[in-house]
Amino acid sequence: MIVTNEFFNVKEKRVELKFIRYQAKSKLSPILMLHEGLGSISLWKDYPEFLANYTQRDILIYSRLGMGYSSSLKENRDINFMHDEALIYLKKIVAK
Repeated sequence: MIVTNEFFNVKEKRVELKFIRYQAKSKLSPILMLHEGLGSISLWKDYPEFLANYTQRDILIYSRLGMGYSSSLKENRDINFMHDEALIYLKKIVAK
């Protein structure tokens, strides 16, 4: 298992990513872990590694903006912030 921590830039904001590669050339799509509205990679603790071993799948996790090591927020979140993340940030993360 190989674990990498990296950052991905979306719309001039840095998003913290953690990718757990279970197998070198897996034919299965990775599991994308989504946490509650305000959360980060570190809240998952060692569960992603356990899940990778249990399911024999790659795992992708990210920290929402303003959380973990992702870019801080300069503005207040509006009521649709989770929709914006899904349509803008998450879409680009999955495409990566």
